[in-house]
Amino acid sequence: MAEEYRYKKVSSGGGFVRQKIFFGEDHMLVIDGQYTETYRRLYFDDIQAVVRCGNGYSIVLRVFLIIFMMFSAIGMLSSTDFFNWGALIFFVIFLSFLLNSFWCKGSCDTAVKTPLQLVRLPSLNNVRKAEKFEAKLTEAVENKQGRLTSEVLQEALYGSQ
Repeated sequence: MAEEYRYKKVSSGGGFVRQKIFFGEDHMLVIDGQYTETYRRLYFDDIQAVVRCGNGYSIVLRVFLIIFMMFSAIGMLSSTDFFNWGALIFFVIFLSFLLNSFWCKGSCDTAVKTPLQLVRLPSLNNVRKAEKFEAKLTEAVENKQGRLTSEVLQEALYGSQ
């Protein structure tokens, strides 16, 4: 008889990313794809690290948004009418994207490392999502593997000398 698992959704991709992450009792399930799905089951006992490194996408995006906002502001103020409403609409749209970029704390690449593989998690593409995921995963891994203290780490590195 097949085992029945209860899963809790941790993350689901948005936009062009089609990846869902679920937590089970003793493992993490990563589902890639939309029409043809690929399943990866990563057991909490095997997880060694969460790798998160920033990339420059958010900085480039912010620079372009600021440039477009400047052009919109110039368009608002230099129209022959008293005020250019079309340029104001573009200005507000660019401003909302810029504020969202700051709210997400920038972009990053996230992965989970096991002894056999490094599983990329493109659905965790900004720092805010990655920090929330890392906190949940750390709690789940510590419940399964135990908490790593400095004494345990010293014992593993140097032995009982």
